[in-house]
Amino acid sequence: MRKKKILITKPDHGKIQKLMEDIEKYERCDREKRSLLFDLRFKLSCATIVSPTDIPSTCITMHSKVQYINLDNGKISTYFIVYPEEANIDLGKLSVLTPIGTALIGYSTGDIIECKVPAGLSYLKVLEVKYQPEAMGIFNS
Repeated sequence: MRKKKILITKPDHGKIQKLMEDIEKYERCDREKRSLLFDLRFKLSCATIVSPTDIPSTCITMHSKVQYINLDNGKISTYFIVYPEEANIDLGKLSVLTPIGTALIGYSTGDIIECKVPAGLSYLKVLEVKYQPEAMGIFNS
């Protein structure tokens, strides 16, 4: 599957970079977490960084509410993509530092994404970005 160029806002890029640096500096990381951080770091290094005012409203940014379908099992899910300290799966808040959160960030409505999960590879399709802070004029979430 060919990788699509993703978009990340400059504030999101900076905050995620800082988060990863702090985790690597202050936390013990098991193999799974190191792999996830590597994947996210690689993804950010390949992303196009844009101003929050220039991000399309169909693109998943931090604090966006996204609906996607798992193409392997047909399950539709809706979550906000948030920073780890805000994560609460019962409230529909998924950390960017989960395999699915890392996979979704930066992609847009209609994109099909390969996602590494503990059971192997899964394929997700972004159905809709139901809410995006930047589309609402919130540029530093």
